[in-house]
Formats: sequence, structure tokens, C-alpha cells
Amino acid sequence: LEFRRVLFRSTEFVADNENPFFQRGFIARGHEFRYSKVQQWDGGKLTLTMRRGVGFAGGRDGLCRENTLALYTHLHALGTPQWARCFMERVREQ
Repeated sequence: LEFRRVLFRSTEFVADNENPFFQRGFIARGHEFRYSKVQQWDGGKLTLTMRRGVGFAGGRDGLCRENTLALYTHLHALGTPQWARCFMERVREQ
């Protein structure tokens, strides 16, 4: 990781791979605060394609492992109610 000054951007992504919170084709808007930049990415499935914003690496965001989805993109639950519903479904499955 390389640390740099804070950047704020509006974001939009489309879910194009399986993940615990969004069905394929789902589009969400959010924002990202950038304190760092990934200089090299050697693996790990990124599940979202950025339409606007930077994301994690290579125009992608959403590092997914088991039932965890890590994003540079920040979402607000009220603006993305599908996320909250899917989150609660995952909690009930545990």
C-alpha cells in the first residue's frame, strides 16, 4: 500500500460476480475516501466492476472471502436497502 492525501469521490459499481450481499447485475452508488493506493494485486476475487470511482484495483472493488465483502466504496444502508436485507439474511443463516 502507498499512503497519500485523502481523496473523496462519488462511486457507482455493478455486481458482476457472486458475493454475499448483492445479486449479479445490481448497481449501487456510494463514495470512497482514498488514503491509500494498491500498488500491486496478485490475487483474490474482486466481485464488483466500478462504473465511477477507483475501487480496489484495476477498476474493480469488492474483495470477497466467505461471508465478508470488503470495499473501498462506502454505502449508506438507507440508500442501499438491498444490502441491509441481504445482511440480515446472512445473520439468520449463521
